[in-house]
Amino acid sequence: MKLKIMTAITAVALMSGSAMASSSYCNEPKSSWMSVNSIKAKVTKMGYKVRKIEIDDGCYEAYAIDSKGLRMEIYLNPATAAIVRMERDD
Repeated sequence: MKLKIMTAITAVALMSGSAMASSSYCNEPKSSWMSVNSIKAKVTKMGYKVRKIEIDDGCYEAYAIDSKGLRMEIYLNPATAAIVRMERDD
């Protein structure tokens, strides 16, 4: 019984983790945000070719190409440029 409860709790935590990743790590006042050009420079320095940058749920969302040619979505904290989530863009 305990195993079933722990499994259910883990499943819920994993499902909600990606939804919370951007909002919980990107809750910064607009006055502390880096400029789009600074974010683009940071992502480029990490080795990505930036195609576009948008704002999504309080994070900067960079659409980029990695060194293998794969399209990526990189979510960054707007004040620190720390990566809070990254996923392949199909």
